[in-house]
Amino acid sequence: MKAFQLVGIDGNAYSVMGYVINAMKVAYRSAAQPDEDGMQSNEGKEKFGPDAQTAYRTRAMSGDYNNLLCESQKMIEEVNEFMKLEPACEEDDFYDDEDYEEDYDDDDYDEDDYCADEYCGDDYSESL
Repeated sequence: MKAFQLVGIDGNAYSVMGYVINAMKVAYRSAAQPDEDGMQSNEGKEKFGPDAQTAYRTRAMSGDYNNLLCESQKMIEEVNEFMKLEPACEEDDFYDDEDYEEDYDDDDYDEDDYCADEYCGDDYSESL
């Protein structure tokens, strides 16, 4: 299962809270499942149960939008840690300097080959 993350979700305050509460419900349900030893996790039930969801909602709505995002990020990190979920990808996967430098070569660019008309569909040369 992918880790929960706030990046890429709708930024509306109610959408953010709904996403976080959904993540808390998933963690709560996984805590209700018995583990390998047949034991249930009371920690997960307390941290992500209905009372914890109400407390999160109260904390998130007690301030401005930045407060909402901070409280939401904290809760998402707790859920991911409790469920032992790894991030979808690491920061290093996004951008690799060596690959970028190899793909980009200044010698390939020639000003004479560039024509704005081809890219924009307008004839800028006549208006200038």
